[in-house]
Amino acid sequence: MQEGNWARINATTGKRVTVGELHGFALGYPRARCIFRFPRESWFPRDVLPFLQERKRRE
Repeated sequence: MQEGNWARINATTGKRVTVGELHGFALGYPRARCIFRFPRESWFPRDVLPFLQERKRRE
């Protein structure tokens, strides 16, 4: 994730993209292996960490 991605609107749902959508895109298209953080960190512990913890729990 990088600055700007978090504010994008999903054209299908009309809502802000979710962590899961960004993660799925990153793994599918560019095959990313890392998540970038940027200065607006309030979303990271609130949204990204729980997503990653849940994903790890399911593995």
